[in-house]
Amino acid sequence: MKYLVVFLLLQFLIINNYCLQAQWVQTNSGVIYCLALSGNNIFAGSSRGVFLSTDNGENWKQVNNNNNVQAFAVSGINIFAGTGSGVLLSTNNGEYWMQVNNGLTNTTITSFAVSGTNILAGTANGVFLSENNGKNWTKIGIQIKHNDNSLTPKVVFFSKKNGEGQPTKNRLIQHNDDVLSIQAKGNDIFACIKWTGTYFSNNNGTSWEKIGGWKKISDGLPIDSFVECFHLGGNNILAGTGSSNNFLSTNNGTSWTEVKIGLNNISLKCLTVSGNNVFVGADPFWDGIGGIYLSINNGISWSQVGLTYNNVNAISVSESYVFAAGADGFWRRPLAEILGVQKN
Repeated sequence: MKYLVVFLLLQFLIINNYCLQAQWVQTNSGVIYCLALSGNNIFAGSSRGVFLSTDNGENWKQVNNNNNVQAFAVSGINIFAGTGSGVLLSTNNGEYWMQVNNGLTNTTITSFAVSGTNILAGTANGVFLSENNGKNWTKIGIQIKHNDNSLTPKVVFFSKKNGEGQPTKNRLIQHNDDVLSIQAKGNDIFACIKWTGTYFSNNNGTSWEKIGGWKKISDGLPIDSFVECFHLGGNNILAGTGSSNNFLSTNNGTSWTEVKIGLNNISLKCLTVSGNNVFVGADPFWDGIGGIYLSINNGISWSQVGLTYNNVNAISVSESYVFAAGADGFWRRPLAEILGVQKN
């Protein structure tokens, strides 16, 4: 009887995993770090450069061989690719790329955010802003210098224009530190700096250079959280961490609560939004599951929607498909199919 129970349990797990995976179609293998959509084009960044698909991932061609493409940004006809040697720009759907590094004092690009016509680039040494499609870049701060007694603190601050908030006694806003992730909504910008914390500016980064304009807003968000990705929806902010805890703020970052429903002990790697639907990709390191999760209520609760046991680095959503990429290549699944399963 004991062996029968074990056998039936294994059969259930295999069938359940097959049901979750069956609707996902893998069209490419190999490690992919990032994805971007521009019209009918899909761009994939990898250690071998940029690859382009014009048929929903069925076929791919290499359009740039710059090593280690870690991030993309799309602004109109402009496609930006972040590499270990700076920023690449294409204005013709990836056929030709030019390097646009003027003003970048650090060329290790880790992340991008688009705020109106402005492009923000997170680097291994701070955040840079371009107001002219990458022709020139200006450093806008958010860095912290630690004293000898404060080597690895992580505290969340926001920058308030003309505010009276003061930095804590051990910190000065200086030009230092590695940007893990950055996200923008209008003039609001959130950025996580490695070893130091998550920061907010509500004036497009202007007051990040003002020492007296910082105020602690870390209530509920542990000081050791490495925020890998953000979702900004209304007053709700989802902070996905590289550990097994994820946090939600419903008051634009003033306070945070841990997300327990569906995301407990899940390590998030990436996040994207499609209408009222929020998709996140996970690393199976902590829970052994990984894959893709979906929330239809702005991050309050979540359900697993496939690619179990896969490490998902990037997600993009078109009108018809959800695209996912990671350590095992490129996958796609019809959006209507996922949403139909979620509603049933």
